Amino acid sequence: MRSIVLLLVAVPLVAQDLSQDQIASVARAVEAQRKAQQIPAVSVAVARGGRVVHAAAFGEADLENGVAATAASLFRTASIAKPLTATAVMQLAEQGKLDLDAPIRKYVPEWPEKHAPITCRQLLAHLAGVRHYMYPGEARGTRSFDDLVSTLKLFSKEPLVAKPGTKHSYTTYGFTLLGVAVERASGRPFVPYMREHVFGPAGMTHTGQDDHFAILAGRTRGYQKLSGREWRSLPEWKREQSKPGQVRNAHLHDTSMKIPGGGFLSTPTDLCRFALAMLSDKLMKRETRDAMWTQQTAADGQRIVYGLGWRVGGRMGRLVISHSGGQAGTACFLTITPAQGLAIAVMTNLRGADIRAIAGDVGAAIR
Repeated sequence: MRSIVLLLVAVPLVAQDLSQDQIASVARAVEAQRKAQQIPAVSVAVARGGRVVHAAAFGEADLENGVAATAASLFRTASIAKPLTATAVMQLAEQGKLDLDAPIRKYVPEWPEKHAPITCRQLLAHLAGVRHYMYPGEARGTRSFDDLVSTLKLFSKEPLVAKPGTKHSYTTYGFTLLGVAVERASGRPFVPYMREHVFGPAGMTHTGQDDHFAILAGRTRGYQKLSGREWRSLPEWKREQSKPGQVRNAHLHDTSMKIPGGGFLSTPTDLCRFALAMLSDKLMKRETRDAMWTQQTAADGQRIVYGLGWRVGGRMGRLVISHSGGQAGTACFLTITPAQGLAIAVMTNLRGADIRAIAGDVGAAIR
């Protein structure tokens, strides 16, 4: 891993503003993708040299009411909640308040003793064997929960899908366990802890819980495309009024069932601020962050493309840290190239949008 450490320290110290030509190139690239993919709204931000140097939004945050998207429009983060939650876990571990390698039942005694012992480190890397979604419609539950512990009943009685430590098996529910561990180790409810120790220090002024009942200025409406299967299942008279690929309102979804793994709202600017806080050691020590950005290994020695709460990969010999998110009414992506001090965030209000393509085009536009 030596090459990764060397690349991490080469962060530019001087902000590099985008030129007018680059800004125009970003706009053309994003608008081309938005129209080609029929995405109602796309919002992007770019950070480098220690600050956010560009933020822009395109399209409509609300099609029915003709509301234009702005750089302050709020989108669901979906699974980008995971590196946010992982940051809280690692802060508490750094402070000696949480042991990454202790059995999770030390912090969450509600977790059934019948399960093989699992740890926070395994949960952060999706190596604990906790299941992901299994049942039709489960990923877009509509039940509202007032506390994290109550959401454990959604999955805690199900068997593990693999022996802990042996298999990388992606799980949103596993991050619910981590959220409860944060509460128990810190003595604070999860959302207030995140606000006080992650969002606040990072300058994320437009990030918070995706509370279904709250009136939140700037919240976007979510959309999805009608799939061929869904279209064929419609009554004949409805099929005559629609067609596959048509943009429609997204499924109803109350994300209180999974706040630590997919229940926040944010903006691309705030996600870039989070990236900058990680790059500048505002949220934790450098060695702690580097541990998060190191690929983990399964019990058989196989290295996985995931660290502790982040996807860890590379491009053109450079370390690339990222996470994507997708759920009812959103698709989003955050990517960081530490050697360049560069972060790009893309958020949309269309489930299934190809956000990596948009982020790639934005990156090409600012070179």
